[in-house]
Amino acid sequence: MTYVIVTTREFYGPETHRSLVMTENGQRARTFATLAAARAHISDLDSEPYYTAHNESSRPSYKARRVAGLPAYLAQMA
Repeated sequence: MTYVIVTTREFYGPETHRSLVMTENGQRARTFATLAAARAHISDLDSEPYYTAHNESSRPSYKARRVAGLPAYLAQMA
């Protein structure tokens, strides 16, 4: 199975934005061969400094998901 990481960002208003963690060049979603690899990357993301965007209420949350189980609007990014 192939996994991706879904990023959930919360903004005041309230408003929620979901997207996929992209490759360094931003051209496609970053994929992982195993759930363990995706979770390890989430740990790396959580350990890095994060600066909130305008009106963003906190740092994003991350969740590893199977590509096959994504909602349609996220699957088209994968």
